[in-house]
Amino acid sequence: MTRKTGMDEMDFEQEPKRKQVPVDPSQVSLFDQPPPGDFDARFDGDDYDDRRDRARLVGQIKRVFDCVKDGQWRTVQQIAEATGDPETSVSAQLRNLRKDRFGGHNVEKRHEGNGLYLYRITPKAGSSIHPKENG
Repeated sequence: MTRKTGMDEMDFEQEPKRKQVPVDPSQVSLFDQPPPGDFDARFDGDDYDDRRDRARLVGQIKRVFDCVKDGQWRTVQQIAEATGDPETSVSAQLRNLRKDRFGGHNVEKRHEGNGLYLYRITPKAGSSIHPKENG
């Protein structure tokens, strides 16, 4: 028994060593793949890492846009439930959809009381979720 834990050291299973597999240099990394579709927006932020975050954020903004493009009023919670994304991410993507590089859509907000807001998007005429090429 050890004095610190009062348990036998043999009570703890040791994690097996992971097998080292050589990396094929001709194999393309998941992170080197372009995002789905022709979406080419520039995300940013203090902790943003393109290789780590781009595919996830592209998926989020597309799901949020697809959910709200019909112009119906929804809460952030309703959008989050429909898309499967966290409410904070939905809120951030609604803000992004206002920006020119994300389509410059009209994101309306209506106060319902007690801190509850409803949102809807009127897609910009002649635009989709796709940003300007050099925006």
